[in-house]
Amino acid sequence: MNISNNILLFLVFLTTSLFGQTGEKLIESHKAERIVYSDSSKLKVYDNRGKHIIEDTKVAIYVNGNFLNASILKTLNPNKIKSLSVEKDSITIGDDSYLGKILIKLVDDYEPKFMALKKFISNHFVLNDLPQVFQLNETILNVNSQDFLIDEQFIMMVSVEEIITSEENLSINLIKLITKTEDNIKKGNTIIIK
Repeated sequence: MNISNNILLFLVFLTTSLFGQTGEKLIESHKAERIVYSDSSKLKVYDNRGKHIIEDTKVAIYVNGNFLNASILKTLNPNKIKSLSVEKDSITIGDDSYLGKILIKLVDDYEPKFMALKKFISNHFVLNDLPQVFQLNETILNVNSQDFLIDEQFIMMVSVEEIITSEENLSINLIKLITKTEDNIKKGNTIIIK
């Protein structure tokens, strides 16, 4: 092992020791922030007040020259990105100030279909008036569905499941969106024979 590998190993160990949490502490911190519809609920939602770094720092996102909100980064196909650049100059758009810009250029033959999550759901489903909880891949989204943008081209599958969340038969619609990542496509193409 050379010196640079030893230094890197030492820094990883030091960082983990100083800033890491044990699994028990992490679970305890989530228990305090957990929203439970009831003890009998099949769905447990953790209210994570921390935001994605892009959202915290207010960076303007441009995709093919169009200003979009940062939520689009969650469903933008990384294999369709031709180039990405960062401009660090502060800008103001409307009443909002941004610390910089991320400029994303997609490959020439790819036409994304950006739309609000609420519009996407209403285009594909007729739902009852139950409250809606959204899940993107394995993550529960704590978002306003009118503001959250998706690229419809990168959505592989959508399912809706009505879940009873309490002993009083309070129900919600759990809307699961699965993106076209390599892992999700591999799982989708796997046939399990029992």
